[in-house]
Amino acid sequence: MQVVENPRLNFPVTEYRRRYAAVASRMKEMQLDALFTRNMDHICYLTGYEDPHIIMYHALLVLSDGPVFFARRYEKSNVREYTWLPDCVTIEDLEEPADVVANRMRSLGLGNKRIGIERGMRKAGMFCGLEEFDTLRRLLPDADFVNALDVIPSVRVVKSDLEIEAMRVAARIAESAVASAIGVLEPGCTENDVAAEYLRVAVKNGSEYPSLTPFMVSGRRTSLPHGTWRGRTVEPGDPFLFECSANHKRYEVPVMRTVSVGEPNARVKAMAAAEIEALEAGIAAMKPGVTGEDVHRVIYGIMDRHGFGGEYYKHPSGYSIGLSLPPAWSETHHMMLREGETKRLEPNMTFHVVPISLIDDEVGVGFSAAVRVTEHGGEPLTNPRSLTIV
Repeated sequence: MQVVENPRLNFPVTEYRRRYAAVASRMKEMQLDALFTRNMDHICYLTGYEDPHIIMYHALLVLSDGPVFFARRYEKSNVREYTWLPDCVTIEDLEEPADVVANRMRSLGLGNKRIGIERGMRKAGMFCGLEEFDTLRRLLPDADFVNALDVIPSVRVVKSDLEIEAMRVAARIAESAVASAIGVLEPGCTENDVAAEYLRVAVKNGSEYPSLTPFMVSGRRTSLPHGTWRGRTVEPGDPFLFECSANHKRYEVPVMRTVSVGEPNARVKAMAAAEIEALEAGIAAMKPGVTGEDVHRVIYGIMDRHGFGGEYYKHPSGYSIGLSLPPAWSETHHMMLREGETKRLEPNMTFHVVPISLIDDEVGVGFSAAVRVTEHGGEPLTNPRSLTIV
């Protein structure tokens, strides 16, 4: 496999070789001659390539002897900037990308081979649309296209030490930015004031652009799932909910905190106490060999016992996190902490553990921890976990 040394890579070339070899091994287990991915996270993971303009065409054909990358001609300089790839196949804006891909596949002798594609819901398979897939099947009628949705995620879900270190840096940035934003919270400030401080400090301290909009809301608006700042004036007694992230080397770590502007009411105190208890128990339960469902049941059981399960608890108890580009920071297509998740935890898996309860049109309270799975249990990468009163 031809590799170009690039001092601007986020990681040493040896790390990218390790990743590529692991994916190639999984492909061999599935008897795949090639794997075709449109997922920008996967492309970045294997090559270093990044581009926030994800709606434009990017694709990677993974082969045993090295990849073939497809991109708009306009984006070609990004290949040299971010990757170890020697070149790419460029696509003109007036060309049909699937035609270019099919022709290259045919020229590589893949016209009658077994080719993995990624089809499915959520971030893993959302990029390869029906029209593109139909075009590939029409132009390569003798190829055996099979769904290989889990091949790259099964490798990505277990992080290397280099990836863990990038996440530690992102965690420190996110925590410092949340702490600074809490410092401007007071009656009379606006949600925008708080959001501006968070964004200022996160970027100043080294965060790259986030993969998902930060969420910062106050008062009854805390009950909105994924609510963002809207200029509301903060009032005495308001809860304020943060769910914000920072990104380092494209590795993103979120932080969820609830703050009370003045003395919290009894409902907020009870919700916070239940969630912090559930969060701590969930972290302790995160040992190799347990399933995602096992951890979820520990967390949900505590929430339900305190009266904040059921209709108030609509979100999974956690999800895999790591490398991300827009439109989301989660690796929910890899693994989640929820009912029905039978995949088992392994050392160096990383999760955003996030018990949150929303009482419609009244209040939402949530706390989280980014957690690394170790041989002895969960290691929190983010702290603290308590109801802050300002």
